[in-house]
Amino acid sequence: MNAIASPVDDLVPAKIEVWLGRHRGRVTAALLVGALFVRLLVCLQVAGGPLTRIHELVPDSDYNFFDRWGRHIAAGDWVQRTPWHPMASWMRTVAQDALSRDPSLPVTLGLASDLTYDREAMEERLWDHWLRGPTYFQEPAYPYLVGVTYLLSGRNVWHVFAWQLVLGVLGVILVHRLARRLFSETAALAAGVLAILAPIPLFYEVTLLRDALVVFVTLALALLMDWAPEGGRGRWLILGIAFGAATLVKQSFLAFPVAMGLWRLATVRGPARDRLAVAGLVTAGIAVALLPAVLRNLLVGVQPLALNGSATAMLAVFHSAHASPYDMVIAPEFTRVLMASDGRLFASFVEATRTYASPWGVVALNAKKLFYLWHGLESPNGGVDFYVFRQGVPVLAALPATFVTLVPLAGVGLASRDAPRAWPLLVALSGSVATIIVAAPLSRYRAPIGALLLPLAGAGLVRLASWITARRWLRTGAAAAATTLYLAWATSGPPRREPALRAEKYAHQGVHLFRTGEPVMAAFYLQESLRLEPKVPAVEAHLGQALLSAGDPVGALEHLETASRSLNSRALRELQARALAAVGRREEALAAARSAQASGPEGATARELLERLEHDGLGAAPGPGAR
Repeated sequence: MNAIASPVDDLVPAKIEVWLGRHRGRVTAALLVGALFVRLLVCLQVAGGPLTRIHELVPDSDYNFFDRWGRHIAAGDWVQRTPWHPMASWMRTVAQDALSRDPSLPVTLGLASDLTYDREAMEERLWDHWLRGPTYFQEPAYPYLVGVTYLLSGRNVWHVFAWQLVLGVLGVILVHRLARRLFSETAALAAGVLAILAPIPLFYEVTLLRDALVVFVTLALALLMDWAPEGGRGRWLILGIAFGAATLVKQSFLAFPVAMGLWRLATVRGPARDRLAVAGLVTAGIAVALLPAVLRNLLVGVQPLALNGSATAMLAVFHSAHASPYDMVIAPEFTRVLMASDGRLFASFVEATRTYASPWGVVALNAKKLFYLWHGLESPNGGVDFYVFRQGVPVLAALPATFVTLVPLAGVGLASRDAPRAWPLLVALSGSVATIIVAAPLSRYRAPIGALLLPLAGAGLVRLASWITARRWLRTGAAAAATTLYLAWATSGPPRREPALRAEKYAHQGVHLFRTGEPVMAAFYLQESLRLEPKVPAVEAHLGQALLSAGDPVGALEHLETASRSLNSRALRELQARALAAVGRREEALAAARSAQASGPEGATARELLERLEHDGLGAAPGPGAR
């Protein structure tokens, strides 16, 4: 297929376009090799640490629940006739609060005959009720894919990561294809390279979360939306089936056909009969794809189109008066709202709006969500933390195509009167924003939006280079000024998420992980704390202790020495002695051990260390040191 005329064609040297058009196979192969190479580096770094066990280390997480859900399906429960949902600590706290507020609530709801019920068991039964019994906790496609993977190849998260990584490679090709269809060959190459160098979609490909699948489906739908109008009516049926299948991954994808319908209604003229035929075919395709889930729901006795029981109950979390515009916060009023609404969708929203002094409060909250959608903060959620992850996977930190890089480039890519030609991307973006409004701009919810920016950023990179080459300094200067202002805002900490506050939380979690016997994971959190707030002596000491326990005495010694410039404690000198001995610096280790012993009669550990050093010579120090 010939390249479609595009907003950037007039700015791209013809020779480059012709060469790229003649060598599409080579370009695609090069992008495949690049995507595979970066993923190989990531896998090598992930495999060497605890990140593959994060679903075990963070029990209150979607990682953990998807693993358990997949195992549950692989064990044979394909229909799920009984309630199946997580019982995170915050969920148990909410249930306890509800029973304290109204001990007769289970009797009122028909969950108990009198007040002699077992309180602990009733906490889970309350959530069974609020989540609508055997309704799927979240959309079923991803957990069933995990379950089938476990069934066919055994319970190993790497088997899931394998097909997620394949989808990531294919996603690079989808980005390239979209940019080529909507812009130019040169823009497509730039977009493909940016896709290879983007850390966020890649991060989710090696986590037990559905977000890598969501990113791939988002790009595939954008491409299908551009492809369907070019052919016969059969393409519209295929597009409808794709919309329906995507809804089984995440029901917010239902916003895509709505957004596309509104776009075509406003921009495409045609007979009413043809419009109705297209709408009917798309609707029929959606129905075909949803039919298995509908039949299952009817079989277990829940609402036919109920695909996500958590969405209705959780709506109030993101819309009450104390909700955050960029985070997930279980506000104090959530229990009351949940009790009043009984977990029903519209009732939850109505009760949440009543927590505000004025109806404008909820409007302001959602406006802030749209505002912070474009912020540079990759807001974590439930153990899903990009910043901690990249401490263990340094290649992710080196990849430059971050969200704050893509936003200004995408803006340049849209700086044209021909920007409406990129309508599939704009429609997909508007559909993806629905998730942000319903929830919040958490990093994982924003990942599809970042992927959709890639083709636009590729066009923007080509356009910007062309402006500079053509010496269009006014446009270049305007873009530079706008980018400078954007970066000044996007790289600053939003309210209550300033670097110092985030650093304190990371340090606290790092200490907790060390005490639970996970020194490597603890080191990741402590390193992130120091990245945000450098040279904090207590954190330096804890990091040195964690690295020493993890078998990195050289790294430990650097941080222990930094801490010793401000702190003077027996425990710190003991740790220094252990680290010095481990790296072969015996005389310094003896001096540190003697100093620790001399600090007081309670220095029994220091005496034992000193005796061992004097007896064993350069023997490496055992144990993690004093805690």
